[in-house]
Amino acid sequence: MACLALFGEFNAGKSSVINLLLGGDVLPTAVLSTTRRPTYVRYAAAPQFAAISADGKRRLVAPDAVKTPAQESVSRFEIGLPNKLLLDFDLLDTPGFADPSNDPQSTLNVLEDVDICIWCTLATQAWRQSERQTWLSLPARLRTHGILVATHIDTLAHPAEHERVRSRLEREARDLFGDIVLLSVPDAMRAKLADGHIADPELWQQSGGKALTAALGRAAVEFRRSRKKSRTEEPPADPATADLEAFLVTVMQTVPACRAAAWIDVAGRHVLRLSGMTHGDTGHAQLGQAIADLLHGKHMRKIDEMIRGLRGPAKRDSPNLREIIITSKESVGIVLQDPFRPDRALLVIGNWAANFGPMLAQARGLIASTSHLV
Repeated sequence: MACLALFGEFNAGKSSVINLLLGGDVLPTAVLSTTRRPTYVRYAAAPQFAAISADGKRRLVAPDAVKTPAQESVSRFEIGLPNKLLLDFDLLDTPGFADPSNDPQSTLNVLEDVDICIWCTLATQAWRQSERQTWLSLPARLRTHGILVATHIDTLAHPAEHERVRSRLEREARDLFGDIVLLSVPDAMRAKLADGHIADPELWQQSGGKALTAALGRAAVEFRRSRKKSRTEEPPADPATADLEAFLVTVMQTVPACRAAAWIDVAGRHVLRLSGMTHGDTGHAQLGQAIADLLHGKHMRKIDEMIRGLRGPAKRDSPNLREIIITSKESVGIVLQDPFRPDRALLVIGNWAANFGPMLAQARGLIASTSHLV
């Protein structure tokens, strides 16, 4: 279980980002933003709130106790929620740095727990010198899996300011973080359904929600690989393979009702990566061959030639069949050919009961961002 921590200066939007990650206004913003102690959010079958004293004793408290000024005897709070994200991550919200009423030592005391981190900075005054100094004072290992998130980009007056902020962050902080994301939490919230799936793919992308999800996916993959390497001393992970695995993590998390996703080498007729199900080497080979036959088999070539003939000579220079939909009573499969590499294809398998339109739209949006994949 990886621990995902949120850092930043006071009122930088950390609690709003936590609510976005959890899929909605699960916690009142004030519960986290005013706490003076580190607050862990972990999976639990039913909601619960606990205060942990300096001597390790645990006592259940009312939710309001988390947002009131903490007594000196409390070292941290723990919140349990029945949330799917918390099956993969423990979330850790930390008191804001540069808060005159807070001792930063409480945050420094929990750094050993942190595996992946998000540093929140206000877009209106992003990445101040005080933030840089604090970040550089934290353990260097955090930078590998660190994500710099500029919050409240919706408060910027003009879209041109977004690019100005992005350019400055890329220039001043690129070497200090694995990813940089500009985020509008209200827009990202509106783009999601109550169950966490994406209702408006375009708004999800514009808000920065898609970029944040992808960055978390990459960070999680790199963290798992680095942990495995430390245990087995295996060779460094291939960056291209890590990108592909992170991409499929993003597909699984953002396509509504997605149960499995695969990246297919159509020319080689085999599966490069599969997430969500396991069929062994034989099953992988059969799946790769089946998808290759669907896209480039002789029957499909005949259908493609007929379609191109109907559409006229102007379309004869490129294949028309780029998407194939396969349905059953319970499931739907979508095969999308990579627009950048015709020898690659994405397979998405989901529940047929899902709203098919958003599922297809989200899959199309993801396949359009694959130019960096193997």
